[in-house]
Amino acid sequence: MLVIKRAIRTSEQTFLLQLIGVVRMIAESPKLLNKLIDPVTVPKLFDIYMGSLQWADASIEFYVVQTLKLIYGDENGKIHILKSEQILGYIVKCLTRDQDI
Repeated sequence: MLVIKRAIRTSEQTFLLQLIGVVRMIAESPKLLNKLIDPVTVPKLFDIYMGSLQWADASIEFYVVQTLKLIYGDENGKIHILKSEQILGYIVKCLTRDQDI
């Protein structure tokens, strides 16, 4: 898990798509997700998401929305979602669009 956290914190541009996919898979496991959530890693992950959404296609955006839902479902993660005005704005934008996300 430390390798994933380090990758999120350094946000290496070369592997962002893979990182988004890996975090999505990790988020499926409540135990692994709980280990991933901390006050430094989650905001950095949000920064990665917001940066990648400028060029991401619908499949990556789908991963992001699913991951945000899983993070919000975790008691420790919920507060991070609610603290981030940028992520809340993005979620509202997704809900108001006509795309299949």
